[in-house]
Amino acid sequence: MKSDYRSRAAKLCRLLDHYIASCRTETDFSRAVTAFNLMHHRHVIFEHGISRAVFITSDYVIKIDAWESTFGGCKDEYMVYQQAEKDGYEYLFAEITPFCYNNHMFYIMPRIRVSGMTKEYSIDEYLNWDEWTYLSQHVDDLHDGNWGMKNNRVVVFDYACRNTYFDEDE
Repeated sequence: MKSDYRSRAAKLCRLLDHYIASCRTETDFSRAVTAFNLMHHRHVIFEHGISRAVFITSDYVIKIDAWESTFGGCKDEYMVYQQAEKDGYEYLFAEITPFCYNNHMFYIMPRIRVSGMTKEYSIDEYLNWDEWTYLSQHVDDLHDGNWGMKNNRVVVFDYACRNTYFDEDE
C-alpha cells in the first residue's frame, strides 16, 4: 500500500536537506537536485519563483523560502490556508503542511498540475461569485500559472502573495 504523500515528502525532505543546505542561487539548487537525482535514482524537478525554491515529484511538491521578496513566502501561504480553513474556503487551495527538519522549514503540498494556461476559460469562469470574491480578497497574484483543476474543481497552488489589504488583523 502506498503511503500518504506527506510521509513520502517528509522522507524526501530529510534526504534532500543535505544537498540543498548550502544553496544560495538558482544554479546551486539546480546542481544540488541533479546530484540528488543521480545519487538516489529519482526524478525530482527543481523550479523556482521570485522568493521560493520548489521541488516537484509525481504527486507532491516541496517548497522552501530561498530568497528575500516582498511577494510573500511559504509562511504567508500557510497563513492564507489557515484563514481559508476558518472561512470554509480551504477547498480552493492546495493544502499546505509545514515540516521542520534540521532547523530548516519545508512546506509540503499535493501536486496540482497547471491547467490555467491550457484551459479555454480563465479561473473566474470556473468559480461562483463568492469563491471568486474570496480568492480576489486573499490572493494578490492570481494568474494562469498558479492554479489547476482537481476533481473538476479549481485549486490554487501558489498563493503566497497574499492580499493584506483585506486581512482582518490589520
